[in-house]
Amino acid sequence: MLWLLSILLLCGPVTAGAEWSIEKLSDSAADEGLYTSIAVAADGNPSISYYDATNGQLFYAVYTSESWQHEVVEGAGADVGMYSSLAFDGSGRAHISYYDYDNYRLRYAYHDGAGWHIETVDEDNGTDVGINCNIAVGENNMPHISYYDYDNLELRYARKDSEWLLETLYTGMFFEQGDFNALALDGNGHPHISYYDYYNGNLKYSYYDGSTWQTEHIISGEFDIGMYNDIALDAEGRPHISYYNYDTMSLGYTYYDGMQWQIQTVDSSADVGGFNALALDADGNPHIAYLDYDNYNLKYVHYTDSEWLIETVDAGGNVGEFCSLALDSHGIAHISYYEYTGAGSGDLKYARRIVTPSTTTSSPATTTMPGGGGGGGGEGGSDGGEDAPGTTTTIPAGPTTSTTTTVSADEATTTTVPDQPDSASTTTTTINPQQPCVLEKTVFSGNHTALQLLRKYRDTRMIRSRIGIQIQSWYYQHSPEVEQIIASDSTLRRNLKQLLWGVILRNAASIYDDDGTLYLSQDQYNEILDILETIHGASSPELRQIIINLKVLLGTPHMRAQFPITVQ
Repeated sequence: MLWLLSILLLCGPVTAGAEWSIEKLSDSAADEGLYTSIAVAADGNPSISYYDATNGQLFYAVYTSESWQHEVVEGAGADVGMYSSLAFDGSGRAHISYYDYDNYRLRYAYHDGAGWHIETVDEDNGTDVGINCNIAVGENNMPHISYYDYDNLELRYARKDSEWLLETLYTGMFFEQGDFNALALDGNGHPHISYYDYYNGNLKYSYYDGSTWQTEHIISGEFDIGMYNDIALDAEGRPHISYYNYDTMSLGYTYYDGMQWQIQTVDSSADVGGFNALALDADGNPHIAYLDYDNYNLKYVHYTDSEWLIETVDAGGNVGEFCSLALDSHGIAHISYYEYTGAGSGDLKYARRIVTPSTTTSSPATTTMPGGGGGGGGEGGSDGGEDAPGTTTTIPAGPTTSTTTTVSADEATTTTVPDQPDSASTTTTTINPQQPCVLEKTVFSGNHTALQLLRKYRDTRMIRSRIGIQIQSWYYQHSPEVEQIIASDSTLRRNLKQLLWGVILRNAASIYDDDGTLYLSQDQYNEILDILETIHGASSPELRQIIINLKVLLGTPHMRAQFPITVQ
């Protein structure tokens, strides 16, 4: 089943960006630029930490003297660097937290001006700790890190004094607490953490008041709110949080105005908001970088003069994952992000906003938001579709009706596919002729609803675990061979399409239910085995071994804990 899921995880239409300077900082056959984190020094020069998946290395890139310099922080003999998080201290020196994949532990590196020093923060006797770590640097240049304990389903927090002090903040019992989390420090050096409660589907916020931790539910009455959250504090120490609303497939934003939480939908023009990153400018106005899932574009929104302005930053390929945002002293946005280039390779990219674009203003009256003279309320929506190249869309603060339309600027063709098999109802979907995924070409003949759903499954579940990342990597390496096998067998194509409809779409709610279990009938399970055997029989020796390994993994308790499958 996991092999079939992994087959579905690549696709992304293309549009165009505008008013941004964009650079590709790596350009090789390696898979570089995942888990990026960006920070801007006092001199305005950006630095980026990132992961090289091919070589299992943590990299650090710094812009100096009109060029980028890259160096390996750690990686010789170990697979390290996932979930990297970068921050500068008061002396302008870099601190990075990251995950050691080989040893399942949280690592930390800092630069003292002469070289890198590396420490293990938490290894907890073999427990899998350290994924989704986030770092901030406080008084005396001491680091604070929030992170997730995968084996115990716990949100954890570490700070360094003379030694590392570790705390378990919240335990999820049977479900995750804190898998998605973000960290910021207030003026007193006290930590504030936003995080996702998987069991209740809630965005939560916790802070240390000097003596104990205080916890609040931010949003109630809605489900699946808070994935990919990020947090920033304004000059008064009040929290601002961006997040992905899975329930409405939109980018959300909330802040505390001193009396209550103000909540707004920022962008609902498509399935948008994954991998969001938040920063506040000197006036307290929010800026957010995020992924457009439907088109795999990088987008950016900022609040100014009582309105939200949305821009498409980069639509030059399959771009926008692992984006990170920082503002320099002039309030100019700098974004690092990943571009998947195909066949198991990818590149680190960097964008800097260089021109204030023209705007097109929507008609409903706007409501004041932070930085504009007070608190806002209600929800904003997009009255139209995807941003056209070179334009900025203004989102009104009041409630609006949203209609999603997919538009491509690179002459992508448009096709119509049924919402249900043999159904008269249709959905118009834009197809990217430059980089369609395997099943888009061989099974569904277009960017089908099943592909969109599984792409989200990858981003919200698979890449959150070691085994999921490994399966994704296998797919990248072997997708050309799998595509050839599927394309050469019409019966296999037909059976695979029917299976995917039955397992994925008709069990969509089960994929995201409380315990994450995917329920299969015995017939569906047998069909999965038949398809695996067909692929196995037509494959190269290397791919046959991968399929054997997958069957072994499916039978292990740890695999079933990460990707629960029940055969009924």
